[in-house]
Amino acid sequence: MKKWIACLAILSLFVAGCQKKSSDDASKPEIETKPVVESTAVDSSTHTDDLDAPAERSLFKTKARSVIGDVTMLKTGNGDNWKKVRIGNWIVENDHVKTGLESETRLGAMDGSVLIVSENSNVTLEAHEDGAGAKLYLVSVDNGKVYFDIQKQKNASYQFKTGNAGAAIRGTAGFVGNVKGNTVVSLKEGLVDVSGKTGKVNRIAQKQTILVDFKGKANKMNLASSGTKQLARAIDSLTKGPEEQIAQVDLQKALKEFDKTYEEQLKKFEKSLTFQARKIQDSIAQPMITLQAFVDSGVVVTIWGESDTVGADGVYKKNFAWDPEAYGTKRFLVSCGDGTVEFPCYMWVTEYVTPAELNAADSANSAASATAAAEKKNSLIEKLTVDLGGAEQVHLPPPTGRVTKNLKINLKGISKEDLNDLSSITVKRGGKTIRTYNENQLTALSYTVPLVIGPYNTVGRGIVAKTVDIEVVAKTKSGKEFTGSKSYQAFCNRGNHDPETNEMVSPESDEFNDAKSYFEKE
Repeated sequence: MKKWIACLAILSLFVAGCQKKSSDDASKPEIETKPVVESTAVDSSTHTDDLDAPAERSLFKTKARSVIGDVTMLKTGNGDNWKKVRIGNWIVENDHVKTGLESETRLGAMDGSVLIVSENSNVTLEAHEDGAGAKLYLVSVDNGKVYFDIQKQKNASYQFKTGNAGAAIRGTAGFVGNVKGNTVVSLKEGLVDVSGKTGKVNRIAQKQTILVDFKGKANKMNLASSGTKQLARAIDSLTKGPEEQIAQVDLQKALKEFDKTYEEQLKKFEKSLTFQARKIQDSIAQPMITLQAFVDSGVVVTIWGESDTVGADGVYKKNFAWDPEAYGTKRFLVSCGDGTVEFPCYMWVTEYVTPAELNAADSANSAASATAAAEKKNSLIEKLTVDLGGAEQVHLPPPTGRVTKNLKINLKGISKEDLNDLSSITVKRGGKTIRTYNENQLTALSYTVPLVIGPYNTVGRGIVAKTVDIEVVAKTKSGKEFTGSKSYQAFCNRGNHDPETNEMVSPESDEFNDAKSYFEKE
């Protein structure tokens, strides 16, 4: 256990700093960013061999989109004839894939779903189809880990299984691992039902991780690092050694310790991040799309398993494509990171339909828009309310004299369709603009803005009493403005705290009463 904790300390303190500059200028040149490149062990030139022969007849078809290091594949019926996987190879049901040390392969399914087979892994693909045409794609993880970003489909579902458990997945992202006698299912986004040998089904959601041991015992954890490669690497670091099995309780404790440090670093990154996405159409008829956003320089953006580091111009721009027959909802979950931490920072969603369906939808939307415009010309002006909630009292604990609060902005009296009539939402603190949501970012009726209250001097025995005034302005395209306001009353009476330990020796309510007469505008 001491060795694990030592590994944990090293891993937690390994932080790569990123120097970032914000960019909100939509007039910047649209330069496509360069992908994060890792050395590829094979040539991506076109080729023909028996690895591709059964692809036409397969139910579960994936293609090797990238290959790093030692990746091999075994086709059913080929005995023990393992062959190198090359970029462009088809990998289908009943195929076995193995990766060596510091090796991995990214497999792209026809619908846009992604499977990344991590290092030192042994994975088998399977597929089943019922009489109604519904497909089940099964991924058996005999050893190691598989990262996934799964598209939700009407007539198909994904399941993962290990020696201890199974996980039913429909449209979600994270990883599944089979590590030293423990099954690990960890989610970055979505929902998954995990069942063990006992037959009990445990549901986990975003930022949750579950461990299932060889007896079927399950333990669920809330981890900020859930579903990330950083957590997977921590697991690798903590389970190195000759032991065939690792006690679940020890692994659970070590992962919680790792996550404490991770969460602290993540909060700092989240506060500093700028990500302004350009809107995409609700429906498209082409099996490809271009995604674009303005992001801080140096941020690593990952979509469908492809990572790109944003350049100095602050522009992220990339094309994504899928099989022309894979109709349905296409989701593009965005992970933003700095190389040390990452989190889901945005999601684009569109519906891939036939040209006939798109034309019909456009006609219906045009008619509906015209009718709605005629019926409620000024309904937005009459109904929009910017609700920030009531005033809050904020205690400033010494010695830092600083607290972070999440400002909740709720737009009431309008629907999501009415967002098209808004041009911006501006957040002001003491009259100064601290955050702006432009037209391309107005995709929801609620927003959360982190505010740092303080720091104020709480040294000595005096009283701190400050009022932080917040104003939020929602502006329509016609120029009308609707405002909401909120005050935070920040206070601390240093005399009510032990001078050595800073612990409170009288009730917090008494401190606020002491400070009432001292409040002044910030």
